[in-house]
Amino acid sequence: MKEFGVLSPGQDLIAEIINRLPAGEQNFSNDLIVFPGKRPAHWLRRRLAEKVGKSFIPPRVYSIETFIEYLHDTILRIDKSKLSDLDAAAMLFDVHREFSQRVGQESYTSLETFFPLGAKLFNELEKVMLAEVPGRRLREELNAVQFQKFHSLAAYYEAFYDALEQRGYSSRAMMYRAVADRMMNIDWTAYRTIVLAGFHTFTNTEKRIVAHLRDQDNTVLLFQNGVGLQRQLQSIGLVLEEEPEQPAAPEFEFVKAQDLHGQVFALAARLKEQSETVGSIDEWTAVVLPSSEALFPTLHFALSLLPEGSYNIALQYPLSRTPVFGFLNTAMDFVASAQNGRYSAAAYLKFVLHPYTKNIRFGQSAEVTRMMFHALEDHIARHYAKALISLEELEGDGKLFEVIERRLRGAGEQASKDELSAHLVAIHGHTVRKLESFSTVQELAACTMEVLEYIAAHSTANLHPYFRPYAQKMMELLDGVRTSMLAGHTLTDTQAAFAFLRKYLSAETMPFSGTPLKGMQVLGLLETRNLQFDTLYILDATDDIVPGKPGQDMLLPQPLRTRLGLETSRDAERLSEYYFTLAVRSAKRVVVLYSESNDREKSRFVQKFLWQLQQQEGKLEAGEYEQHVKYRAHLANERPGLMTKTEEVTNALRSAPFSAHALDTYRACQLRFYYQYVLRLAEREEITDELEATDVGKLVHAILKEYFEPLIGKQLKQNDFDRNRLEQVVQACFENTFGKEITGAVQLLRRQVMRQLEQVLEQHQVPLAAREALTVQSTEQKVQVEYKGYQFTGVIDRIEKRGEKIYIVDYKTDADEKSFVIRLDKLDSRDPATWRAAVPTFQLALYMLLYSRATNAKLSSLEPVYLFLGKNAIDEKIEYGIGGGEATAEDVFAAVEPLMMETIGEILNPAIPFTPTPELEKECPRCPFNTICGTQWVQGWGGG
Repeated sequence: MKEFGVLSPGQDLIAEIINRLPAGEQNFSNDLIVFPGKRPAHWLRRRLAEKVGKSFIPPRVYSIETFIEYLHDTILRIDKSKLSDLDAAAMLFDVHREFSQRVGQESYTSLETFFPLGAKLFNELEKVMLAEVPGRRLREELNAVQFQKFHSLAAYYEAFYDALEQRGYSSRAMMYRAVADRMMNIDWTAYRTIVLAGFHTFTNTEKRIVAHLRDQDNTVLLFQNGVGLQRQLQSIGLVLEEEPEQPAAPEFEFVKAQDLHGQVFALAARLKEQSETVGSIDEWTAVVLPSSEALFPTLHFALSLLPEGSYNIALQYPLSRTPVFGFLNTAMDFVASAQNGRYSAAAYLKFVLHPYTKNIRFGQSAEVTRMMFHALEDHIARHYAKALISLEELEGDGKLFEVIERRLRGAGEQASKDELSAHLVAIHGHTVRKLESFSTVQELAACTMEVLEYIAAHSTANLHPYFRPYAQKMMELLDGVRTSMLAGHTLTDTQAAFAFLRKYLSAETMPFSGTPLKGMQVLGLLETRNLQFDTLYILDATDDIVPGKPGQDMLLPQPLRTRLGLETSRDAERLSEYYFTLAVRSAKRVVVLYSESNDREKSRFVQKFLWQLQQQEGKLEAGEYEQHVKYRAHLANERPGLMTKTEEVTNALRSAPFSAHALDTYRACQLRFYYQYVLRLAEREEITDELEATDVGKLVHAILKEYFEPLIGKQLKQNDFDRNRLEQVVQACFENTFGKEITGAVQLLRRQVMRQLEQVLEQHQVPLAAREALTVQSTEQKVQVEYKGYQFTGVIDRIEKRGEKIYIVDYKTDADEKSFVIRLDKLDSRDPATWRAAVPTFQLALYMLLYSRATNAKLSSLEPVYLFLGKNAIDEKIEYGIGGGEATAEDVFAAVEPLMMETIGEILNPAIPFTPTPELEKECPRCPFNTICGTQWVQGWGGG
């Protein structure tokens, strides 16, 4: 060994390497330099060029990966095919199927289900191979493990690598082992200087390689001192006799924000300040993003303040976060929703409204397609909101295309309904229908590539930022799938096949790269290896990211990993701490930004730096060093403003009928009343597969209307409540809402509704009919009357006569009567602050008014009641009167009627503006207009 040195974090590794190359030379082709990663090579060549000052032949600079590959292929000339991850999965699947005692037994019998396990298994077996664990020892160690699911891994290990040898393939670990075994066959004297620089952790195979190079007279080993290095040096036979002097601590700024956006705003402010101070920010400043999630916020809100081209981004960005992956995901979700040739309406709209789909050109413009799909959205909302749809029905719906044709003419676009239908058929044929026609992995990859090719050629997607590199990377990966050993495997289940493709693609990354060394550097934490910066900004330094959650990709238990010499979660944490600390200690100024909340805290590495500062300066509180982000942008969550009334508004309201819902809405939030009843804004029907409480309520009302309508005018007896007819009505109503192809969730809901309503008939209606004369007079009756100069309207669920009393029945699918029953004991008519709690709703009181005015019935003859159908225990007690049994209906009406009239008087008073609710937490979270008010930030009382 020519030299062994351990540098202080303050020493420049690149400069130290250059100093060890021969001075005055222009030809460095016989000098060999190996780093852990690829990035330092750019810096070394540039710095060497600056020192030489004229043209020169650079040294051979490799990362450890490319160095081993160079030795394997070029120097040793080992002729073996490289094993891809997909080919490894295919061969492991073959091994897996041969074993009777296989992992997971019968849980992973298809390729689709095995692939995620296979990817993790391959990763683990490669680490065992690099640890140079013999198969016999692996079997012994595994047999000592209590969990039998691990026992067969030794058999996988031996069978898998035997199969690779027989078929002439070489995995990464095998390539390392082959090079380590043949190091003595290489003429190392051909190199003037061999420099291994900046390493920290070695596998057992790498230790053999380094040990052989260490024995060469022309080898220089340079390390950077940091956490755990001495232990690693001892593992390769080196002893650090004297710790290098620690550099002076950098100038620290610790910046705490509520979220990532706060961090980005703080970064933007500091970059702007630095730029104004020094003129331009050069490559000696770096922004470190440990998580790719921070990239686009940083790009758009911080880097956008700098001149274009003044920074270089060098990160691996997850393909799963790209819009190309998102597009394919929506297409696969739609196809996977198929049930007997029909599909989820919600999944269809997500697909067609994706920017890539809705911008497919019709002729030379995408405008027609956009208008067509938005018209389709309205059509589906009206006719298929909760139902499954058929592509053929949509393609052949002449009335739909007539509507689209008229809309287009109104917008100055021309397309006939036949042309529009053909256009929709073509889009379906080149996209989602393509993804239905595969039976093997090869066909799945090929048809997915055809879909992307169609989008690239016929959509404006290629005008979108980054589409081309993302699409190109996706096509390369899909082509790899198409030509891999997996290609011929049969895919038996569509959803599982798509899950396989998603798993593979989402695990891939692509370089988000610019011009190396030009301007400020934007790097991942690993990309800072062996580099030194004057100023370092580290974003998202939270513990769940740095070091991250332990052992997520590890299959074998931690104690077993320790015995086998494999990397443990603790080793991974030490390595993360080494690089993080080295990056920080080598800088002159470090700004660390992080978020803290109930479920996030600053990185444990950051906490160590804070603790060291506290010790040095004798301070008790770490908070003294932290700066809290204060937004300069006005982000305060203010209450909405007022809306004044004009004469036109009050006149329009005076002539319109008032409903109980309108009056209740006004009392809950006057601004919501303004949007709904003055501006006439309607809540858009949301197309979703999720079943909500409102869906259940509508269904139950429809069922009870259909069930009782044939019984109107007949005095009901016990045998009139027919369970079979109820079941027929329930089935018909469900089919009318969801279509004939009913999903599992809807089937479950149908059974639940049937069981509950059956209980209502048997435990409430039958005893009621047996006790007194019962005649249904109407169902879902709409009533409108005039009273004291105002119009009132409402739809009464059921009106029935019981003996001499008229019962006004309102169905509630809730179980809690407290939200509806009026409590006169809590009401002070002189104090409006008591009205809302005492009178939750005007509904039954208004129904009394409507019925009595429409029929001239006396109030004393009316008995309005709620029927709480959602109660767990169904009996006669599910019925609650308007006053909850504490007051007569007539007394309640007498107390509530003045409040209704006073509310209307306030609505029509032009001097009183519409104001927001005083109870934001109660009213805003579920209000459809909260984005207009700007109150979508409000957290509900239930936490949502």
